Amino acid sequence: MDSKSHRPQSRAERSLRSALGLARPAGRQEDIPATVHAIAAALDECRVRHIDGAVLLDCTGLGAAEVASPSLHVNRGQEQRCFRNLLRCTGLPSIGLSIGARLHVSTLGLAGYAMLISGSVMQAFRCMSQFPLFMGLYFDVRVHAHAQGMSVTIDRYNGEPDIEVFQTDMCLSSLRLIVSDLVGKPVWPARLHLARRAPRNGADYAHHFGCPVAFNAGENRLVFTSVNGTEVPRLANEVSFNALHGQCEALERQWAASIGTRFADRAKELMARDLVRFKSMTSLANALHLTERTLRRRLEKDGITFQSLLDDVRRQEAVRLLDEPTLSVAAIAERLGYSEPRSFRHAYRRWTGKTPRAGAGSDGDACGGVAVHTSDSSGRRCRAE
Repeated sequence: MDSKSHRPQSRAERSLRSALGLARPAGRQEDIPATVHAIAAALDECRVRHIDGAVLLDCTGLGAAEVASPSLHVNRGQEQRCFRNLLRCTGLPSIGLSIGARLHVSTLGLAGYAMLISGSVMQAFRCMSQFPLFMGLYFDVRVHAHAQGMSVTIDRYNGEPDIEVFQTDMCLSSLRLIVSDLVGKPVWPARLHLARRAPRNGADYAHHFGCPVAFNAGENRLVFTSVNGTEVPRLANEVSFNALHGQCEALERQWAASIGTRFADRAKELMARDLVRFKSMTSLANALHLTERTLRRRLEKDGITFQSLLDDVRRQEAVRLLDEPTLSVAAIAERLGYSEPRSFRHAYRRWTGKTPRAGAGSDGDACGGVAVHTSDSSGRRCRAE
């Protein structure tokens, strides 16, 4: 397990974290943030092949409906689990080529749009070495101009070893497409170099890339002769590029810093998004791609239990929601994952020593702030809180 969990960081990632003064992360794939674009592309491929999306997302804790949500946070462990599931359910060793063919420059998010408005193809590709985490890259991407054109090389893979071939295929296929996006017309390589030995399905690569393929080449490289890197993207705009580039730098720093955050803090952030779902340890463990036992152990390392973490998140969310005058106490209790308002009231008294919205002139019930009196089982009148 350790040999898989502790993978070398790419040069770009190491340089960034060194500049930030951040310690080297543990290297667990579950600790590294990922984008959802490749997962979404894999889901699209499954639909075309009439494969149930649930099979692709098995053991990831993700649902097909939430993949398009802008608030969804995933990690590399979940993403790579999807890749393994895709390989298993399709039975196609070169399925990575098909996924890469869906990953246009726009799937790189804000950084992709910065590439589209950059001053040249070479400048655009420099973004890939500057924002590897934010773009979700598992390789260092290097571009070289030469007398006949330019070449794009990928190396220093930092994902799980068992899916390196899939990741290589997907990345090279996507890079071919990205060059086309930047230039504004279809561009095909003159040659493809692959470091691995020729597989039985070697003809798939010549067909997909439309060029001769050299296996056992000692490198993974696309060689272009129809472009040389000086081409200017049609939407190039220096002012907008500088603005977007600055935003991408800030987000890359944020992503890099998040690798070193406490596990409990990241679990807390996830729980706060849906307390109804994550009030159970099983649901949280599934979403984090962990067993309950591992989840409990990792929380203990941060000096916290699941119940105390849940109480902490509920308390913080309660304070936030009670500031919303349109929400009744019953509605807030429901959002916090309580089965009934009374449980929330008891918990709130335990946290603060008072009832929700005490002294606010309205107890926030469903009757628009009107005090409601009911009778309990003994016949005594009591004021609903």
